[in-house]
Order: sequence, then structure tokens, then C-alpha cells
Amino acid sequence: MKYLLVSALSLALATVSPVSRLQAQDSAGLVFDAEQIVPSDTLTLRVTEWLPVEGEVRAWGAFSETFAVSRQGTIDLPFIGPVEAAGKSRQDLTRDIAQEILQRFALAEEPGVQLTFASRLPVTVGGVVRDPGAFDYEPGSTPRRLFARAGGVGLFQSSNDSVLRDMLQATSELEILRTREDTLAARVARLVAERADRDSIDFPLLQQPTGGEAIRAQERDLLRMNRDKSARALELIDGREEFLTAEVSSLEAKLDVLERQRQMAEEQKDSVKELADRGLTVNTRLLDAERTLATLETQKLDTTTTILEARQALSAAQSERLELVQGRAAQLLADQQTAEAELAEVRENRRLKERLTVSMQASTRPDELLGVTVRRAAPDGKEEVFEDALDMPVRPGDFIEFSLRLPNQEG
Repeated sequence: MKYLLVSALSLALATVSPVSRLQAQDSAGLVFDAEQIVPSDTLTLRVTEWLPVEGEVRAWGAFSETFAVSRQGTIDLPFIGPVEAAGKSRQDLTRDIAQEILQRFALAEEPGVQLTFASRLPVTVGGVVRDPGAFDYEPGSTPRRLFARAGGVGLFQSSNDSVLRDMLQATSELEILRTREDTLAARVARLVAERADRDSIDFPLLQQPTGGEAIRAQERDLLRMNRDKSARALELIDGREEFLTAEVSSLEAKLDVLERQRQMAEEQKDSVKELADRGLTVNTRLLDAERTLATLETQKLDTTTTILEARQALSAAQSERLELVQGRAAQLLADQQTAEAELAEVRENRRLKERLTVSMQASTRPDELLGVTVRRAAPDGKEEVFEDALDMPVRPGDFIEFSLRLPNQEG
């Protein structure tokens, strides 16, 4: 009987409907955005500035490095000092830093600021799980999902361990497959939006509502960053085309002036030659006139060569633009096809796992059998403790301990 309860517990935990998960999170009143910064996070900051005259992007070396969030929740930026970080989302802190730099250095426009998580504390799982230990923090993680990642309930020694282990493995994988399906479906939706050059994404329904919003936020960030990157690249090409077009126009105007000067010099040379033939002027004047004409013809030839080179560079920039646009479109299509193929495979595996587990669900509510305690370091240095919140969002650095509350039955 004990073994059946253990197996049933694992099966039921993995097959709880997405709706009940969302309700459990809401009822707990504990919402944690995966983009929210907490003390002990390490952030990588990159600051860039667009230089329109030079036609290039310059990185600010003093700001382009890694910063640790202190226990007080701040990061210490060069020339600015402490900036409140903990409790803010990564997007909000990015905007705050951009505004601080804009005001501190009196810039004409906000610099480009990119902020990413370099590292986050792992989540530690202990208690009656098969594989206790530290797990990398993943956006949208909950104790229920970590229970699956840790292999579910550890099995007792018995003759039918292998059967129970196979069933437990299948149910533990189901949670991961659902999250993987959400990740791939969101990626496909983002790639479709990128190919259509849209600034918003039409996401499909989620398998895992408690973690899906973090996945969606990541794809929105990727869409924005990829659009910005593409726009910057096209902007650089536009700047080069504009510069080269202006250079060609200037050189063509110079060529017209040189041609007029050459014609005048040729007329003057003919006049001097006629006078020299009649003995009315010395041959040195004729020599000077011929030298002036040769100099103007050389300058005209050099200018013509420079115009040709500028036009070739302009043609290369236009080809680069075409290659960038078409190459990006081809890469997006290839990425979408790859993601769709992987999504179809994951979706089929998820359906198979569900059919396997649904037929074996226990009638006992899993929340009544599994105890969970979440311990978290509070900002004041004390410890916060949360009991029996299977679907509360965990944070980096949390310690989660699972326990069994099996009925008093002999098996």
C-alpha cells in the first residue's frame, strides 16, 4: 500500500491541470516575476552610444561589465554610485540606468542599455526526493516543478521497484515536457512575428500558466532585441549609402568644374601655339599652357577614378543591405521550421506521457500527501518560511524541503 501511495502521489502531482496550478498561485498571494532582480543576482551591463557623424556604435567601456546586487539591493555604477536594483524588473532597471546616464552626462538622447542576468543563485531541493541537491534557477519554477526535476519521491527497496521507477520517471518527465512545449510554442510565435516584421507576438495557449509568462517575457525581449539589432545594422548601411551618395554628387560637381577648366586651358594652349607659330610669343608660354592642360587632365582622370570607387562602394552597401534583409528572412524561416519540427515531437511525447499517467491518477489529492517547506532569506537577514505552497513561484537562493504525509496504513 505504501508503494502505491508513493507512485500515485508522483502521478497525480505531474497531471494536475494547468488551471488548478494557476489558482493555487493566486490563492497564495505570492507572485514573483522571473525578471525581478533579487540580492545576490549578478548582472551584465552593456552601454552603447550611436555616433551619427562617424556612422558607428561606440561601447562605453567603464559601464560594460558585470555588477553584483548587494544585500542592500543596490548595484554600484561608475560615476553614478549606488542604484536601487532589488525588487525592480530587469526592464525597469534598464530604463532607470539609461535615464541616470542621460542626465549625468547631459547627452542629447538616451544611450543604448542592455542588461542581462549573468548568474543567479541555484535553488536547493531536499527531503524525500530521489535526487536532492542544487538546481539552476529557471524562470517560472515552482516547488511542484522542482519536485519533478528532482525525480519525485524516492522509492523504497522492494521487488517491484523497477516498475514503480518507470512509472515515476514517466510522470516526472511530463512536467518538463509541458514546459518545453510552452518554450518551443512561444519561440515559433516569436519567429512568426519577426518574419512578418510585427512588434507584438500572438502567443498560443499555455500548458504551464505558472511559468509560461516568464517564457513569454523572454521571447518578447528577444523580439525587441532582434528588431533593434536589425534596425541598427540597416541604419549603419543607410549612413554609408547617404555618405557615398553625397560623395559621388560632390565628385561629379568637381568633375564638371575640371572639365570646364580643361576646355579653357585647351583653348588657351591653342591660342598660345598660334602666336608661337607666328613668332609673336616665346615657346615657354606654350610649354606652360601645355603643362597646365596636362595637370587638369590628370586631376580629371583621378576624380573619375574616385567616382568609380565611390560608386562601387555604394553598390556594395546596397548589396549588403539586400543580403542582410534576405539572409535574415532565410535564417528566420529555417529557425521556425526547426522549432516547429521539435515542437511537434515534444507535443507528441507529452500526449503519450499524459495518456500513460491519466489512467493511473490517484483519487487522493496530492497536496494532502506531499508536504513542502520553502525557506527564503529576507532582506533584513532573517529567514522567511512558507508552508505547503506547491505552486508559489520560487526565487533564486530558495531552499525547498519535501516531506510525505502518508496515511497510517500497512502495506
